[in-house]
Amino acid sequence: MAINVVLETENGEILRQVVDTSVGLNRILPIDNPSFPLLQFVDPYGDTIFNEKQTRQLVGELNAVIETIADPEERALLKQVKELAEEIDTHQYMRFVGD
Repeated sequence: MAINVVLETENGEILRQVVDTSVGLNRILPIDNPSFPLLQFVDPYGDTIFNEKQTRQLVGELNAVIETIADPEERALLKQVKELAEEIDTHQYMRFVGD
């Protein structure tokens, strides 16, 4: 099961994306963990959307997860997701696309 992450405009135009080909974001994201107020709600089977204001907190949560990951491939994937969150601007959204 893969979760891809897309930076898109309000019209759904894809600006950038991170494709999870083998790591399995669903395994490394703290889904259902209430210690992560936003990441806990990422739906591995559906779409989860965050706006510009939410991604400010999301970056902090991603940093916290990155610090706990030892595997270099998993860290690299999470860093790509974090970079996407740092790029978001007004009228743009970050969509986690589950299977």
